[in-house]
Amino acid sequence: MTMTYQTIVVAVDGSKEAEWALKKAIQIAKRNGAKLILSHIIDLRGFTTVEAHDYALAERSEQYANELLERCELPPL
Repeated sequence: MTMTYQTIVVAVDGSKEAEWALKKAIQIAKRNGAKLILSHIIDLRGFTTVEAHDYALAERSEQYANELLERCELPPL
């Protein structure tokens, strides 16, 4: 019995390793007809003390995350 994937989650952070993982996930998703979900996490815990002084840092982090996910956006498989 072979395993087929229905949903694949890939974390992207702009690194070469994440780019490689995304390419591999695309290949696997195509072979399996699977749905591919891209994820980028912003750890807000580090902003708790900074946020009071510089809310723009959190906004820039969110903007970067959105731009990163848009660059990774793929046509339907």
